[in-house]
Amino acid sequence: MGRTAGIGELRVPTAIAVTGADLALPPQDERTVPAAVLDGLDRRPLDQAVADVQTLLDQHGHLVVLYSRAVPAAVEQRLHTVRSLLESDRIALFRPELPPLGLAVLARQLRQLASCDLSPGVLASAGRLLTHYIHAARSWPPWPASTASPSA
Repeated sequence: MGRTAGIGELRVPTAIAVTGADLALPPQDERTVPAAVLDGLDRRPLDQAVADVQTLLDQHGHLVVLYSRAVPAAVEQRLHTVRSLLESDRIALFRPELPPLGLAVLARQLRQLASCDLSPGVLASAGRLLTHYIHAARSWPPWPASTASPSA
C-alpha cells in the first residue's frame, strides 16, 4: 500500500476513518483506500480504542477521522481522549455540517484523494472545500422543485 517517495523514504497514504460502518461507502475503483471504521468507540474499553487508533497510525502515519454532528457526545469525547492520550498531532478530527449520506460521500472522496499520496494538510483542506461542494449539490437544482426547469 505504501509507495516510495524518494531514496529510502516510504510514503503511506493517510488513513480516512469514520465512526460507523454506515458511513463507509464501497470504493468506486481499485485505487480507493478502504475506510477505517471506528465503530462503538464509546462502548469499548479505552485501552482497546487507543490500541486500534495507534495501529492505524503505525500503518498509515496520519489519520483523519470524520464523524457526524449526530454522534453521541460520548463518541466525540472518546475521540478527543484517544487523541490526547496518544499525544499525537497526526490525528485530525473533522466534524462537518453534513447529513449522514453527505458525510459518507465526503469520506469516500477523501479516501480517493488519499490514494494519490497527498499530504494530510492537503487532505484536510480538501475536506473543507469538498464539504462546500456537497452542500451546493444538495441545493441543486437552483429553481424550486414545483416549477419546470428553465428552458435553454
